[in-house]
Amino acid sequence: MFFESSVGEPAACNNRMDAVREALVGAIRAGAPQYNAGAIDACAALYKSTARRMVETGVAPKLVAEALSSAASEADQQASASDAAWTMRRCFDAILDGRLDAAAAVPEGAKEVVLLDFESGLPPGGPRWSSMDDGVMGGLSTSSLSWDPVAQAAVFQGNLTTANNGGFASVRSEAWGGYAAMTGAAGIRLVVQGDGRTYKLSAKSDDGYDGVMYQRDFATRSDGSWDTLDLPFSSFRPNFRGRVVPDRPPITGAQVRQLGLMVSKVSDGGGVTQGFRTGAFRLGLRSIRAYF
Repeated sequence: MFFESSVGEPAACNNRMDAVREALVGAIRAGAPQYNAGAIDACAALYKSTARRMVETGVAPKLVAEALSSAASEADQQASASDAAWTMRRCFDAILDGRLDAAAAVPEGAKEVVLLDFESGLPPGGPRWSSMDDGVMGGLSTSSLSWDPVAQAAVFQGNLTTANNGGFASVRSEAWGGYAAMTGAAGIRLVVQGDGRTYKLSAKSDDGYDGVMYQRDFATRSDGSWDTLDLPFSSFRPNFRGRVVPDRPPITGAQVRQLGLMVSKVSDGGGVTQGFRTGAFRLGLRSIRAYF
């Protein structure tokens, strides 16, 4: 089912992006009911024609025009009208929720971009984080993410236990448009203070709770020192509930919608995590950056 846009009434068209947003919101308001009523071909055609009109009339700024043109071309190649409509809708949503704004804000030739800086607190403009522990399958592990003013860092901490068939603790951000600043990046750079354990960074390419997550193990020092770790996107492995998913293409920075931290008895390759142990854990996190 398609949902109508949650964007409010379009603002007056006092610049090009206002005009783009007005056109996209109007298309969604007309197309979503068509899709839900079974007129999927009409919905897909409306979305594609709206995108192409924004490009051909020169209304859309360069980055937005490229995204709309690419989505329309991709939609033309889809095997079904439903897939075509969803291709366009995902592009529209990316524009409307500011993901392209974040990508456009990256200076040309940048070597690194700060996504989230935790030295002064949890960024008010950043995503909210929530715990997702093994309690969902009967386990007893616990975790949280909070700011530590002494460490000047966010701290992922809790207790890990294998009781009741458990064995993992994690926190995950909500879907956040700011991650689009990773478009074109080679990977993610973390500044961390560990406890000698192996942790995971998780990346998700959609807004859902369940489903495939791309994961990358990273080892931490046990001496309390801070470390800068580069995790290339090419090294992330697609996982679903602890099992590697075969034949999935690598995730790219442009696709990331959610990030998470995890400590688990299962490695990103599906085996036992090296040096796994239960008990209290603590991971300090000063920043999350993209490197190019």
